[in-house]
Amino acid sequence: MVARKAWAGLLIVAAFAAGCPDARDIRPAAEPDLAGFSGQALAWRGCGDGQSFQAGEAKPGEPQCAYLRVPTDFADPQKGEQQLAVLRVPASSGKASGVLFVNPGGPGEPATAFARPFAEDLPEVVRAAFDVVVMDPRAVGESGSLSCLGGDSTQAMDALDLAPDTDEERQALRAARRQLGQSCAQRQPSLIGHLATEDFARDVDLFRSALKVPKLNVLGYSYGSLLGYHYARLFPQRVERLVLDGAVAPGVAPADSALARARTAQDALWEVAADCVEGGCGLGDTEEEVLSSIVELQDRLDANPVPVESHDVLAEVDEDLLTGTMLRALYHPGYAYEFDDVLVALREGDPAPFVEVFDELAGSGPVVNTVAVNGAAAGTQCLDEPREAVSEGDRVKIEATSAAFGKLLAADAVACEDWSVPPRNAPSNRLPGRVDALVLSNSPDPATPEAAADRLTALMPGAVHLRTGLFGHTAAFQGDGCVDSAVTRFLVDGDTRPAERGCSE
Repeated sequence: MVARKAWAGLLIVAAFAAGCPDARDIRPAAEPDLAGFSGQALAWRGCGDGQSFQAGEAKPGEPQCAYLRVPTDFADPQKGEQQLAVLRVPASSGKASGVLFVNPGGPGEPATAFARPFAEDLPEVVRAAFDVVVMDPRAVGESGSLSCLGGDSTQAMDALDLAPDTDEERQALRAARRQLGQSCAQRQPSLIGHLATEDFARDVDLFRSALKVPKLNVLGYSYGSLLGYHYARLFPQRVERLVLDGAVAPGVAPADSALARARTAQDALWEVAADCVEGGCGLGDTEEEVLSSIVELQDRLDANPVPVESHDVLAEVDEDLLTGTMLRALYHPGYAYEFDDVLVALREGDPAPFVEVFDELAGSGPVVNTVAVNGAAAGTQCLDEPREAVSEGDRVKIEATSAAFGKLLAADAVACEDWSVPPRNAPSNRLPGRVDALVLSNSPDPATPEAAADRLTALMPGAVHLRTGLFGHTAAFQGDGCVDSAVTRFLVDGDTRPAERGCSE
């Protein structure tokens, strides 16, 4: 089994499908007056090669970078604007037959940094057919930031227990997240209410208009699948084909999301435990013993973290850092099936293998902890998801569903309860007309359950659900011949027959 590349499905803190969205049809929303933004001319330049975002003249056939102007508030486009970083990798043939917009996941994850290596690894027939384009969302990457906390406050957030065991720890985390939202609103009040995925989808359509193409093909990984759904909902006439991988369904209550993810993450960890037992990893002779050893190590690190020397980010390895990094490792088989070495070393007081994995997974820390420190990710998540309370009974159920990950996921489920900006409550209904869409799901997927892909498929008439037997999060263009062939045939020719046959073996 091929290890997932680090760019695939990097983050996912948006709502996960569990719950059944309203099945009533919807119609495209009325479009705002975007005179001055639609059809703008982009000043393409070279992409800097590690220097500034735009550096040097644009060269034929080479990646090109530009900034796109978008209104901050689509309800009042003249009120202010944002400059969003966009990048284009021209088709290798020199004659693109279409444009493929790609989003690698998120929210709060930049795309311009991943675009070039991603495009280089695409099958040649896809590279030849499409200009590959990406955009850093509002307040992300080269598109700026949502400045919420100063240095002292950030350090205080980092010191919180993000997998809390007690009411006191849970209340401290909740208070800190409330402070984060208040600080975001105070520092950038004009932006904080305009970071929803609906805003991003409208930004994408302005990018389409600037590219002077009538339709887009969209490849969305993880959170990007939610973006793809909302783009099709708002602009059905401007969609050519959608590939939505590691599917997220819209409009799901936070408690249902966390419970669904707890189940699928625990299932993935069970598979890793089974592999550990078969290989004699030293954590136990049965799957139950391995899982018990992991929880025992988490409890030990909660009380006595392992210190880390001479690292720019890490001072110690504690319970929530281990838990989040372990969850992130499950996204990638190449890390997941080797993580037992990390656990054995930590049990013996050696943090070196953990630090190596942490650094290779982009050094960004626990995947679900982003809402605690990243204002843009929190801003999008809290505008998108329903603001439904998570009860004490919900918390207990989530924690009981996954001994390894339940505390972390239950804490993340309440991250938006006290957010300072009301939710946007975007529609999450069935699209009124047919859309050419291919939805992918893995089994097991530690982040998004197969049921999410079922429900997202049901929201889009004409969509085909490609089920894979792959381990990890996301599948398209990750090295599996069956999946890559099916996605390629769909994107290039619109042929769904390979996907309909499935890739579950």
